[in-house]
Amino acid sequence: MNTKKIITTCLLLLGTMAVQAQELIPFKEDFSIPAKFGFKDKNGNVIIEPLYSKVGKFSEGIVRLELDVLDVVSWEYRDIKGNRIGKLSFTGAKDFSEGYAAVQMGNEFDGNVRAGNWGFIDKTGREVIAPIYNNAHSFSEGYAAVQSIETKKWGFIDKTGNEVIPFVFDRIGEGGLFPNENSRMFKDGKILVRKDGSEFFIDKTGKGKYDYVSNFEEGLARVKLNEKWGVIDKTHKEVVPPRYDYISTFFFNEGLASVQLNKKWGFIDKTGKEVIPLIYDYADDFKDGKAIVEKDGKEFFIDKTGKEIEDNNAVFNKMATAYQSGNFTEAFKLAEQLANKHNADAMNLLGNMHAQGQGTKQNYGMARSWWEMASNKGNAAATGNIGLLYAQGWGVPQNMAEAEKWFKKGADLGDPQSMFNLGNLAFQKGNLTEARQWIQKAKTAGHPQADVALQQINAASANQQQHRRDKN
Repeated sequence: MNTKKIITTCLLLLGTMAVQAQELIPFKEDFSIPAKFGFKDKNGNVIIEPLYSKVGKFSEGIVRLELDVLDVVSWEYRDIKGNRIGKLSFTGAKDFSEGYAAVQMGNEFDGNVRAGNWGFIDKTGREVIAPIYNNAHSFSEGYAAVQSIETKKWGFIDKTGNEVIPFVFDRIGEGGLFPNENSRMFKDGKILVRKDGSEFFIDKTGKGKYDYVSNFEEGLARVKLNEKWGVIDKTHKEVVPPRYDYISTFFFNEGLASVQLNKKWGFIDKTGKEVIPLIYDYADDFKDGKAIVEKDGKEFFIDKTGKEIEDNNAVFNKMATAYQSGNFTEAFKLAEQLANKHNADAMNLLGNMHAQGQGTKQNYGMARSWWEMASNKGNAAATGNIGLLYAQGWGVPQNMAEAEKWFKKGADLGDPQSMFNLGNLAFQKGNLTEARQWIQKAKTAGHPQADVALQQINAASANQQQHRRDKN
């Protein structure tokens, strides 16, 4: 048995436990306004006095603390024993990482020349990299991102302060109001940067793997390499290797992205699987479960399985054509299809076909049911057709008063036939003035028989006048 190895292992474990036992617990001073924070050990002993308006977490055995004295804010560092690191306070401070901390120097540091600039200190509080930067992030993998005062561009330095990647980037890491600070540090030899409106990863030589990286959406981004497009996730893993001629800008809309290869379009899912073959001459993005595509000069919609579907307008036109050509069976089937999608015009046509026995058995009850559904959706023609049921006594007792009521509702909604029917009722009552008014409205609304009806009214009016003259 290797006793030395066992002893070494035990010592390492004990050492780890000792460090963990020294971890301090933040606490808030009772009744302090504004709140003041400090740290205690596990036994409740105060190690860092509650003097601070904000406290961070220990990083490499050191914590950063914010002091707010008469609205003058400054930062300082203390170790796990409560000892202050260095003699300086800073106007900005970040956690220690790889033995260094990025700090923003205050006026007390060096007059006005360095005031407000960022540099780095070590764990003794000693300046190791001069404060000559507009901003700075923490070290990781030996590099730190820093921002030039003159150009406001970002680059990278090593721990000696030497520039290792030029100052050419507009941003380091994630954007947004609350970016992840870890995204501003190298991880596994790469880091996200932004330049000239494009986001992409670079390695520690400053070179990017891709020619272009789009903004991330739902954890994915389009990438371009040697004129080919692919998709990566936020860990820089290639979900779709760059092999397509193009990937839609609004990629993975409703879970699918349109892609092009060799002048043909199809769709992939978020795993990169081609779920709809690349057989189309053009393909738009999915919206409401369907996408418009073009093939052999024909445009049509497909669903997410690639099956062709027709939009309501195309189905309606087919329905109208079938009805006008006397193909009532086809018209009835298409009308049912549209009515089930709440199309009021199709509901009205179903009412008409049930009333006349076209494509189905004559059924006035079904006719009224469809007309009422269409009327409830504001369909003017269906509203007037309900009046026709009462006027003709179709499935209901004949009731001219009820018919007139429904005709007036239809006319108010703009139905020319209802206007015409009201004119006809007034004519039958001998009220030629009212008849002329309604027929004139029907003519204005485009009723094809209005002119003939007006001629009849005018002739009847002339006969009435002649009759009066003869009596006199």
